Amino acid sequence: MLAAVIPIPVHLLVLGGGPDAVPLVHIARELGWYVTIGDHRRAYVERMRPIADAAIEVALAELKRSLDPNAYDAAVIMSHHLQSDRGYLRALASGRVPYVRTAGSLAHDANVCSTISATRRPPLRHGCTGRSASISARTRRKVLRSPSRRRSTWH
Repeated sequence: MLAAVIPIPVHLLVLGGGPDAVPLVHIARELGWYVTIGDHRRAYVERMRPIADAAIEVALAELKRSLDPNAYDAAVIMSHHLQSDRGYLRALASGRVPYVRTAGSLAHDANVCSTISATRRPPLRHGCTGRSASISARTRRKVLRSPSRRRSTWH
């Protein structure tokens, strides 16, 4: 009997379409990941559309309707706009994204992360550390082994 292992690609959500998101999108695409870009700025969304699999404008007022926080395997918050990043983090906190990371200065990320109450379920399984996003091979293995990924035919 022959069996084929067909992994489901990781679906990465990048919230923020600034120039610093471009290398992250390229690297994720090289890994074979499906990449969705979301930003509250239409011009940034349009600029990222050619290099991402999907690009959506996400207005903060309609964030939870624009994004399904359970549809992604990993998310990087990097709009560097404090109110937007806080809103993105709150929306993702209500879901089951296995990997969420902020990507900004230490002060910015501490400010963004402070908005999540200690009484709520910790939204970040890999931390809100205030360091630039780092999605390594080890992280990819963790994401691929997460419960949300078990809908595939491989183990």
